[in-house]
Amino acid sequence: RDVTGVQTCALPISRGTGGMIAFDLRGGADAVATFLRGLETIAIVHSLGEVVTTISYPALSSHRMLPDQERRALGVGDDTVRISVGIEDAGDITRDLARALAGLRAALRA
Repeated sequence: RDVTGVQTCALPISRGTGGMIAFDLRGGADAVATFLRGLETIAIVHSLGEVVTTISYPALSSHRMLPDQERRALGVGDDTVRISVGIEDAGDITRDLARALAGLRAALRA
């Protein structure tokens, strides 16, 4: 029996796992807002899973109806963003994320 679901999930995927990632940005909601404003090619959406790369802020989208304590217990803080990686050139995605992170770093230093 596949307890983790990894084997079941990997069956239809020939080149590894899917392209969903989540991470927290130091600085909370203000840092997330700054980071999102710095993106140029990645679309901000409320629901992930498109063919193109998209990003969401679950505290204001998918998890907005949950009380803060319950949301945090699920690992979704005010500083969490989620990305669904699409089929664009990896360099384009990486550059956009790097540009937005650089803007966030500069804003945190100011």
